[in-house]
Amino acid sequence: MLFRTTKTGELPNISFVKRKPEPLGTEVKNACDGMSGTMIWIEIQEGKERMKIKEFQNLGSTAACTLRGVMATKDFDPYPVPNINIDEEEDEINSPPPHSNPQDPKRVYCGDSWFGSVKTSSNIGKGGNHAIMQVKTAHARYPKKFLEEKMKDYPGGTWITLEGHAENEDCNLVAIGYKYNKKTVLQFVTTRGAGTTEAGRPYEARFPDKFGNVCTRHVLRPHVIALYFKYSNCVDVHNQARQFDLALEKKWLTMNPYFRLYTTMLGMIVTNVWKTVKKIGGKKLRKLAIVQFADELAYDMIEDANQEEEDDYDSVFGEGSSDNASTISTLSPMNSIQGRMHTKVKLP
Repeated sequence: MLFRTTKTGELPNISFVKRKPEPLGTEVKNACDGMSGTMIWIEIQEGKERMKIKEFQNLGSTAACTLRGVMATKDFDPYPVPNINIDEEEDEINSPPPHSNPQDPKRVYCGDSWFGSVKTSSNIGKGGNHAIMQVKTAHARYPKKFLEEKMKDYPGGTWITLEGHAENEDCNLVAIGYKYNKKTVLQFVTTRGAGTTEAGRPYEARFPDKFGNVCTRHVLRPHVIALYFKYSNCVDVHNQARQFDLALEKKWLTMNPYFRLYTTMLGMIVTNVWKTVKKIGGKKLRKLAIVQFADELAYDMIEDANQEEEDDYDSVFGEGSSDNASTISTLSPMNSIQGRMHTKVKLP
């Protein structure tokens, strides 16, 4: 929160998460569509007692939150592009949806280590979808210790694949241990069929040589892990655009906590529309900055609202009446919009 005069900023609950770029405020769990980058589901964390009565809470708070997100988004229309293999050369803007089997309509849900566990992945699979989750602390029923010991001396670019069956949920799973360097073993759990474990698009490691020049080295990795990392940063990218580039919360300072939440929700909507316009607007709009887009959006909305008001006035008092009316209100003069130093862009 920007301003706080009470313990929870006059809200039922606020959170402090030190690792977050904005650590104090309302915590939101969310999901983004990997194809468009738009945020398609959010859940405000309302505090321990309120969250206990939410759906699927018998599975535990983490798995329950994930399942609520899956159930809320499972019927969304898929992004209308054909399925092709992730390793084929394609334009990043028109890259394939996150599954490579055209005959498999299931969705693939990727989650970081906060969401990742055997319980979460198997329940997603039980519900008729696929999951690719990274596993760190929630490693119950997962062969974490075995993979770490077995791969201790393995070189970078190697992986081990294990198949198993979650008896409680009656779901087939795959555990993958992967090393991209000599030290770190990354561990993942997926539903069977989420992707192949054959070699996919390699990880591009960058490092300086003794002269300070940037060198690159391609490190092998499984196709399903390449798939995970291709889409796993969508939420972070969306948050970056909303929190630090658009930054409505830092511009519209307020003592009203609910108006503060409104600016966050509005920022999410503007960011979603911006990403959609970039996706469907062709090459001319792909490099459109979110600040410029917000400027154009505000301009067009005010212009349309003024035109609508004039049309309403004419419909009541006769065509052309608004031209001579001195009392008709104006939302805002066009030259009052700050920052109109951009080239006018025609939005789709």
